[in-house]
Amino acid sequence: MKRSLTYIPPRWNYKKANWSKFASRSDILTTRININTRQIDKADKALRKAIISAAHECVPRGSRRNYIPYWSEELQALHEEVTEARDNVEKEPSVDNNIRLKAKTARFRRESNTAIRNSWHKKTAQLNLEKDGQKLWRLVRSLNGASNRLSPIALEEENRVLTKRQAANHLVKQFSQVSDITVCNQRRHEVHQEIKEKKKVTQQPTDEIMTCPFVMEELEGALKVMQNGRSPGPDNITNELLAHHGFQAKRKILGLFNFSIQVGRQDWSPQIGRKRFSSQYSK
Repeated sequence: MKRSLTYIPPRWNYKKANWSKFASRSDILTTRININTRQIDKADKALRKAIISAAHECVPRGSRRNYIPYWSEELQALHEEVTEARDNVEKEPSVDNNIRLKAKTARFRRESNTAIRNSWHKKTAQLNLEKDGQKLWRLVRSLNGASNRLSPIALEEENRVLTKRQAANHLVKQFSQVSDITVCNQRRHEVHQEIKEKKKVTQQPTDEIMTCPFVMEELEGALKVMQNGRSPGPDNITNELLAHHGFQAKRKILGLFNFSIQVGRQDWSPQIGRKRFSSQYSK
């Protein structure tokens, strides 16, 4: 019996995104969405659908495998010349062919080093080290020709090295032992009393700062501190898409969030998170 392969949709290619068009389209597609409705889930779904539609129009999908940041058509041509010269040396070994191979190899290395330096200066000048630390390390590994594959997880038990399925089964066994710990009745009673006390505290009047509407400055500040490259939530909307919304689209998100609090649906919230309550908007 063959195992069915899971389909993984292509990633958004943010490097080739038309962000100005995306901001404009997100504003247009969210204009007619009614956020002042008690059918909050319906409004939320319409808002997410509009954002994804704008992304499909303005952000291409897919990325090239084994991408080399500094590679160009000129380097490709030089590489082909080196390959041809090497083939000639193997077919017809001679002093002239050997000198020609060394000359072409030296030129290719010289041009490659120049391209690597230029690519390094260009890429690092655009990075924000407070937010793009992972991008910097990926760039370093890519320029050095290192593989981006993670090393396999290995565990050691009784002088045996466990990898892959054996390591996974060992972790499951350890976690199951922890989860099966018996809790005495006295501790259960103490926890029950603690929960009752916390419920009493939460029923007290809430501070005004916890109920007043959010403002655009808070939303803008939260979007600036969100890290790129994070996996999206159930809505499939990434931080990059949220950060590049048009002003009107951001107003819709802000209005929907505030209205959900107003009608008492505090269990619902957009996938942006909350800054004032949990230090920053985050997924």
